[in-house]
Amino acid sequence: MVTKINEAFPSWVSIADIVRAEPNEDSKKEICDALLMGFVHGLFVLSEEPLEIYPTISDKPACDSLVRFQAQRGNKVTSLLHNDYIIQPQQRFLLSQLDGTRTAEELTELLKAECDSGRFKIVKEGQEHELSREEVAEVCAAELDRLRYLAVLVS
Repeated sequence: MVTKINEAFPSWVSIADIVRAEPNEDSKKEICDALLMGFVHGLFVLSEEPLEIYPTISDKPACDSLVRFQAQRGNKVTSLLHNDYIIQPQQRFLLSQLDGTRTAEELTELLKAECDSGRFKIVKEGQEHELSREEVAEVCAAELDRLRYLAVLVS
C-alpha cells in the first residue's frame, strides 16, 4: 500500500484501488484503518476528485500560471497541493520559463547561458566550478524532476 502511494506521488491513488489490490479480505479493514490514521495525522490528503497533477514531465513542461507569477516576483511558490516552498535561484529561473513553449533542451540552453553569464555560481568541492553543457543538462533534468515532485507542473 505505502509503495503504491509513494510511487504515484505527487499524483493521487484511489482508496478503492488500494483496497481492491489486497487479496486478503481480513487485511482490507486494516488497510482502511491505516489510511484513516494517516489522514488524521496529516500523512494523506483525501479528496472527492483528484487534482490534475502530472506524474511525468512533458516534452514542453509548463507550470501553473500562479507559480510562474510567484517565481518572477520572489523565492516562494505555492504548489497545486497548496504547499508553500522556498525555491533556489535556478528553480526560480526555470519556473519563470515554464510556459509550455520550450523543450527541456531549450531550457537547458537558457540555463547554460545564465550560468555562463555568472548569474548562477556553482560550487563543487569548495571551488567555483564552470559547468559543461552536459552538466547543465543534468542539473536542468534534476530540477524539472524536483518541480514535478513538488506538484507545480501542469504539463
